[in-house]
Amino acid sequence: EVTNNADWLHTMSFTDLLKLASQITVAQMMTRDDFAKRYSEGRPIAIHEFFYPLMQAYDSVAIDSDIELGGTDQRFNTLLGRDIQTAYGKKYPQLVMMLPLLEGTDGVVKMSKTYPEHCISLTDSAKDMFGKLMSIPDTLITRYYSLLTDVPQSELVEMDKQIESNSINPRDIKMRLAHMITEEYHGKDGADKAQADFINVVSNKGIPDDIESVKIETETSILDLLVNLNFVASKGEAKRLIQGGGVKLDGEKISDMGFVVAPNMDKVLQAGKRKFAKLV
Repeated sequence: EVTNNADWLHTMSFTDLLKLASQITVAQMMTRDDFAKRYSEGRPIAIHEFFYPLMQAYDSVAIDSDIELGGTDQRFNTLLGRDIQTAYGKKYPQLVMMLPLLEGTDGVVKMSKTYPEHCISLTDSAKDMFGKLMSIPDTLITRYYSLLTDVPQSELVEMDKQIESNSINPRDIKMRLAHMITEEYHGKDGADKAQADFINVVSNKGIPDDIESVKIETETSILDLLVNLNFVASKGEAKRLIQGGGVKLDGEKISDMGFVVAPNMDKVLQAGKRKFAKLV
């Protein structure tokens, strides 16, 4: 059953809100990791921020939940649901089942739209999905297998041993992973083509056959062009890509942030390992 928590939250009176807020102390709220960290660093915490965990906890009261699933970053909120349920008279409060978070392609921040440069989207093209999966650190290979595939644990243990002993190229295990996940969303043909494109572009240092032609009619800064082509989400990301040597024209790296693309440049623009455009 799918419900909308606006059905109960939007109908709460101010008295109802005060009753909910009275069920937990500021000291309890300050045990939440991010609040405690910000307080110790002298950074501000607005009062309304306390209401998010309270609202989530009240959801458990409204639907009379017995088990709540949540990522490990939701530990405080889901456990608070138990306290609020007890306060509202539930004899046996919900159990909490915590699930591990999947790290993004940098291996540090969580896989989230909050960090688009490290996120693999379900709506990514087969080529982008495959390429992003191939970019994950070797240390994350078996973790991705564990959380995203049905490969048995015994096989994952063996993979770790092979990687540690250098008896197998991690790229080969990663390529199998990338194909499995891409196939799940784009079918076998899509995964096969994405793998072939990756091998051609990255392994063989080639350029895709199907790159888009982009007509350049006026002088355009390289930062604006990268954003306009949706190669990056912002100019800040474009600058970081250039600083890392990831932007090239006909294979030559661009290092100048003020570089201007002229209308008479018939060249191939490359951003990162997988994004290309033919400038005409």
